[in-house]
Amino acid sequence: MKKILLFSLIVTICFAQTSVTVYNENLGLIKETKSIQLEKGEQTLQITDVAAQLDPTSVLLKSVNYPDDVRVLEQNFRYDLVNVSKIYHKFIGSKIRFYTENGEKFTGKLLSAGGSVVLQNDDGSVQIINAKQIVNAEFPELPEGLITRPTLDWTIQSARKGDEKLEISYLTSGMSWHAEYLFSVLQNGKFSLASWVSIENESGATYENAKLKLVAGDIHRAERQRYGGRPSVMMKAESADAGFQERELFEYHVYELPRKVTLQNQEIKQIALFDSREIEAEKYFRIDGGGQSSEKLPARVFFDIENSEKSGLGMPLPAGKIRMFSEDSDGSLELVGEDRIEHTPKKEITSIQAGKAFDVVAERTIESYEKTGKKSEKFVVSIEIRNRKNQKIPIRIFERISRTAKIKNSTHDFTDTKSGEVRFDVTIDGEKSETVKFTIINEWK
Repeated sequence: MKKILLFSLIVTICFAQTSVTVYNENLGLIKETKSIQLEKGEQTLQITDVAAQLDPTSVLLKSVNYPDDVRVLEQNFRYDLVNVSKIYHKFIGSKIRFYTENGEKFTGKLLSAGGSVVLQNDDGSVQIINAKQIVNAEFPELPEGLITRPTLDWTIQSARKGDEKLEISYLTSGMSWHAEYLFSVLQNGKFSLASWVSIENESGATYENAKLKLVAGDIHRAERQRYGGRPSVMMKAESADAGFQERELFEYHVYELPRKVTLQNQEIKQIALFDSREIEAEKYFRIDGGGQSSEKLPARVFFDIENSEKSGLGMPLPAGKIRMFSEDSDGSLELVGEDRIEHTPKKEITSIQAGKAFDVVAERTIESYEKTGKKSEKFVVSIEIRNRKNQKIPIRIFERISRTAKIKNSTHDFTDTKSGEVRFDVTIDGEKSETVKFTIINEWK
């Protein structure tokens, strides 16, 4: 009677709703609501097509309408999937038949299987055949215990008979998402920004017509299990006809897609976070120096973007890679740099680096050094910046100094940005150069 009931439950299960919540790194929360016909009393329920990488300790089965009437007595996750090697080893000691590439037929008791197959004939003699030569093997049945798809099964106790909605939820590895940004520098001096999110599904299951949520933030986990090698995946992009809706969730931010999507196993799906929009950005050249040695310093190109409505943004920006392009004279966009941004709240500024400037040269020189006491010193620093471009450029010079040091006799104004660093802001006309000179006095106890 129990087997008949089990078969009945399996064929009457249907999907009512699937919800997928993906976190930034190797974690997904799956919720599936299924409608089934329950019998009163103890019975067995079986669900296939679950994620192969699910965490069995996280599985939860509950009744949506009558949570007190359905009790879980036992739960099992079966993931011993059928493959050639397992079939051979399950039949060791049993009689099998196979054919080789040259048409020979072999029948006998299987003694061993691996790189070679060892068979014992009816007369007791033994044959060894190279497994690579076998083109067809016949077994009497599928070995007991092997299944074709990952399966969850429960023994449950129901206090009532009739239609019921059950919600199955679990955590799975093999799912992640990240944001990607396209930042463009246009010929007219303006800037634009667009963003996509990429959702990677390597969990071992496909989620049809799923409600999708993405959580931005670093949640703490007691244990992070890494999955194995990275298999090949398909990439699929979808348009932004219905974009993500953002809201706060605990101390994180959640981005929910108002339409349903299908997340195929072994697929990277890309969906627009927001379409290209004109934004404000500040371009500058950054030079970092410090220490007591003379050296040439690179001038790195940066952009500061304020995440505000005034600047054309004003939504929490999830962490991700940002690619920077510049519009050429023929109208094409050419890559000029890549960087990463961290999670950026509203009203905060994110700085992105494009690369090192070709036509801006900086040289830092220690002009003099003097030991003024047992625990004091003084040295004079000059930083010459040569602008070989034909246009005016803004320069930010960051000088690292000791926490006990002070700047004296500076040719330019400066500000303390943080402990142990000062900043000089300089604007240099095209084809000009300028020198920032100052004295560092350091006294320590």
